[in-house]
Amino acid sequence: MNRCTRILLLLSAIWQFSDATKTHLCQQISELFASECEDMSKPGEPAVMKALHDSSVKADFEIINEDLAERITFLENKLINMEERFGKLLNKKVNESETITRDTCPVRYEEKCYRAILHEKQDVDYEEGKNLCHKIGWKLANVYSIEHFEKLKKYLLTLVEPTNYVTVWVAMRWDHRRRYVILSNGAIAEDLPTLTGYPITNNATMNLYIDNSTDAGSIGLMNYDQYFMRRGALCEV
Repeated sequence: MNRCTRILLLLSAIWQFSDATKTHLCQQISELFASECEDMSKPGEPAVMKALHDSSVKADFEIINEDLAERITFLENKLINMEERFGKLLNKKVNESETITRDTCPVRYEEKCYRAILHEKQDVDYEEGKNLCHKIGWKLANVYSIEHFEKLKKYLLTLVEPTNYVTVWVAMRWDHRRRYVILSNGAIAEDLPTLTGYPITNNATMNLYIDNSTDAGSIGLMNYDQYFMRRGALCEV
C-alpha cells in the first residue's frame, strides 16, 4: 500500500472529528503528501483530494492529533477482541455439533444417529415435534427396517417408566388411499409392527407408541391427527 493510499484511509478516519479538528489535521497532512497524489487528481475529485492539492500550509506529520492515534489503537484493539470472541463462538458451535453427532447417539443404524426428545407432559403436537429435532440440528426420524425397529424398541423402553407408556412423533406418514406407510422421502416403508387396529381413518401423521406396562414391553406405529399431543419426538441425523 503506497503512502498516498494510506493517507487517504487516514483522512477517511479523520472525518469523524469536528470541522475545526478536521481542518487542522488536513492542513498538517496535505502538503507533505500532495506530490504523491498528483497523478490521482481528476476533474470532479472529492473534497478530501482537493484539500491535499490546494492547501499551501506546511505539513508536519509528527504533530498529528494524538487523539486520532488513540482512537485508531482503540478500534484496532476492539477488532482484535471481536475476532477472539467470534473464534470462541465458532469453536463452541463446532464442539456442540461434534457432541451431538458423536457422543449423543444412543442408537446408530446405517451411519445415522437416533435419539428421542421427551417432555414431562404430553404437550407436543406434530409441528412442535419437528421443531424439537430442528433445534438440535436433527430432523424427525424414519424407521427403515425391522432390525432398525428392534434397536429403537430396546432404546425407547429404557426411557419409559415401568407401568407407563409414551408416544413420540416420527417422520413417516400413512397413505390412506394406497394403504401403506411411506418414508419422509416418499419411498414405501417396510412392513413394521403397528398397534392393534392401526392405521385408522385418513390421519396421515404417525407416531411410535412405547408401552412399558408389560414384562416384555411393546412398541408399535400408530397414526393420529397432527394436532394431538404427544410426549416428544424421535429424531435422526
